[in-house]
Amino acid sequence: MIGDIRQAMGCGIRQICASLQVPHSRFYHAAAPTATQYGDRRIGVRIEAILRHHRRRYGYRRIGAELSDAGVICAPDRIRRIMRQRGLRAIQPKTCVPKTSDGRADKPSPNLLLGQARPGLGRGHYLHPHLRRLALSGRGHHSLLAQNSRLSLGQASAC
Repeated sequence: MIGDIRQAMGCGIRQICASLQVPHSRFYHAAAPTATQYGDRRIGVRIEAILRHHRRRYGYRRIGAELSDAGVICAPDRIRRIMRQRGLRAIQPKTCVPKTSDGRADKPSPNLLLGQARPGLGRGHYLHPHLRRLALSGRGHHSLLAQNSRLSLGQASAC
């Protein structure tokens, strides 16, 4: 803006800055980019490339890890600032909503089998809990004996 006024009016920078009530050092400071601004541009291009490559799934932490792997030293706050200035955002994962519960995870589920008869093991099979044996009906009248957490086949005894 000051450069345009200077070309149109032919006045000096100090006069124009005085009439705009702006210090003339601001004009000279804004005229040339600083080393930090050059670095921010260079890093910003790399950040955009990383985001594009990973389809915007990487946030500033992962981007920082990628930059450090490439040998670029950059603070996490600087990455966040550059991303904010350029309008870059990572895609946030959707929250997982369980579909199989009633939503009341704060209390345990009731025991629906309490007070009911013991379910059978199938046709002709019954369990002797005090003998730790499963009796099988049919040919041979064999039973499975539980001994030391192993099952073995034995002859059925009269119960």
